[in-house]
Amino acid sequence: MCAVLLCAMLLGPNLKSTQDPSKQGPLAILEFSDNENFILILQEETPYVVDIFIRPQDKELLATMSGAMGSGYIDQLLIDVLNRFTVKIKQALAGFEISTKHNPLKI
Repeated sequence: MCAVLLCAMLLGPNLKSTQDPSKQGPLAILEFSDNENFILILQEETPYVVDIFIRPQDKELLATMSGAMGSGYIDQLLIDVLNRFTVKIKQALAGFEISTKHNPLKI
C-alpha cells in the first residue's frame, strides 16, 4: 500500500493539472491483488484508505475464473462475487463522502 500511496501523492497533482481547476475532484485508486484489496481516495493530498475484504473462496474463484468461463454456473458465481465487490466499493465511497462532507463523487 505504501507504493500506491507514494505513486498517488506524486502523480495526483500531475493527473489533475490537465483539468479545469473548478472541475477537479478527489483521485481514487482501487488496489485489487492477492495480498491486499483497498480503495485509496486522495483529496488535496490527504489520503482516505478503506480496506475491502474479499472472502477466501471469492479470491479462489477469481483466480481460477479464466479457465471456467462459458459455463452458466461459474458465470453466475462470478457475477455474485463482482456484485459483492461493487457494494463494498460503493460503501467505501459513501464513507468518504460522509467523513469529508464531500458532494457525491462522480464516477
